Amino acid sequence: MIDISKLSNRYSVRILEEADIEMLVEICKQNTVFYEYTEARPTNENILDDMKATPPGIDMQDKYYFGFFDGRELVAMNPQYQGKQIGTAIIDEVIDYLLSTGKHRFGLR
Repeated sequence: MIDISKLSNRYSVRILEEADIEMLVEICKQNTVFYEYTEARPTNENILDDMKATPPGIDMQDKYYFGFFDGRELVAMNPQYQGKQIGTAIIDEVIDYLLSTGKHRFGLR
């Protein structure tokens, strides 16, 4: 089990829950570039499905659906934070933490 609070030194990290779906849908709707390249659409149902989906052989207790926040603002997925190398910095911090826990194989979905 990972401690998600240690995934970033710059941002606070917390599990995203059903109560966050409206916020997530609104942020996704602003990210028009992403939706030019996919058939997915930002709806409450699609976000909830993503929250509950797991790859084959992975149980829900092994799934982490979390967000990186700058104060009350969700950073990841938010178009106003794109193009500033913030996502790259977040991924670097996550990889560093996971490596420190002995994990050597991971992926993003």
